[in-house]
Amino acid sequence: MFAARLAPAARRFATVAEPKISEAGKKMLQADAVHAQASEKTASLWIKLTWFVGLPALALSTVNAYLLFKEHQEHLEHRELKFEGYPYMHIRAKRLFLGRGTKTAFHNPKVNAVPEE
Repeated sequence: MFAARLAPAARRFATVAEPKISEAGKKMLQADAVHAQASEKTASLWIKLTWFVGLPALALSTVNAYLLFKEHQEHLEHRELKFEGYPYMHIRAKRLFLGRGTKTAFHNPKVNAVPEE
């Protein structure tokens, strides 16, 4: 019984009539179209800036960093690493889990000195 009364109401709800747009609504739709065109121009600008300014700047800074790193490595090759064991260095409450318990997971023998045992 209830479903029989509900069916015509559901059909009326589902039908779509031609929308009536007021003058204020038309102005708002026109303003949205203008805004969409401005957004496309702005997006185009940022895409061009990314490709023609951002990526070349990134490439140049990468080359600069590589050249500075290379120069620094050449400088370090001439320096002899000398370990000076001060009493406050390498204090261990417990042994580390790698090697003999004196090296960390990120140990680099060229840079990190290990105390004599």
